[in-house]
Amino acid sequence: MKKCIITGASGLLGSYLVPLLSKEYEIYSLSRNKGIRQYNVNNIDIDLSKDWSIRKLPQSVDLVIHLAQSDNYNDFPKNAAQIFRINTESTLKLLQYSCLNKVKRVIIASSGGVYKESKKPHKETDPLTDKPNFYITSKICLEHLAKSYKDFFDISIIRPFFIYGQNQKKHMLFPRLTKLIKEKKEIVLKGKNGVTINPIHAQDVANAVLSLISKKSIYAVNLGGTENFSLRDAIIMISSFLGVKPLIKIENTESNDYILANIDLMKKELYIPKIQFNKGILDVIKSKA
Repeated sequence: MKKCIITGASGLLGSYLVPLLSKEYEIYSLSRNKGIRQYNVNNIDIDLSKDWSIRKLPQSVDLVIHLAQSDNYNDFPKNAAQIFRINTESTLKLLQYSCLNKVKRVIIASSGGVYKESKKPHKETDPLTDKPNFYITSKICLEHLAKSYKDFFDISIIRPFFIYGQNQKKHMLFPRLTKLIKEKKEIVLKGKNGVTINPIHAQDVANAVLSLISKKSIYAVNLGGTENFSLRDAIIMISSFLGVKPLIKIENTESNDYILANIDLMKKELYIPKIQFNKGILDVIKSKA
């Protein structure tokens, strides 16, 4: 049986991907907690936010998937070192490990937030942002590091746009909106409708990543949903399911932001998202996370 190392296995995307991977791979999960006790996962006690050594990893695997990311994206400069260790330094260590151990395939999670602002859906070839955001800079840095290793193994970068799903962490966008609506607290929108997005359910992302494993010619790929809508639309939809009228405050009425993924490459080469937002958002609303 082939072997796979994965980080972030107990996170949102990892929890959907591991069951799919387990059908073909013996999985080694890097985790600072108790890890996963299902799917015959081998848990390796490693805290990516601390100094750690690749010597703890198995000497021979076929696939490395690095999904782990820092939760402290808004906590700069207090947690700058933690953000850097997980997002960037751990990426370098896994790249070096893959090189030394002749790993055949590596997939690394970046972010849809790496692009320069645009009112058009972002293509994979679009320029990356140069705005001074530490968290996004750490993601751009990992992409540059990954590109340096392209001659040593097949590597791909995924750029997800607003993933959501069951048991998503409370501080993320849709669980946070759901909580504010339930508690009848004010939600502030920039512009009349807020940012326009095309979020994607974690199950669809997992299926796309599974397909990506065999698509060695793809270096970077956007992962987003098939529906474009405003944040106001999402709030109204969540509110209708909860039966609660949302409290919305508008700031800067002329603002009209877009964070959209062009998913032509994803649909052509990997997977066409199946889960519509009005169905998938129920996983967030009913979640106990």
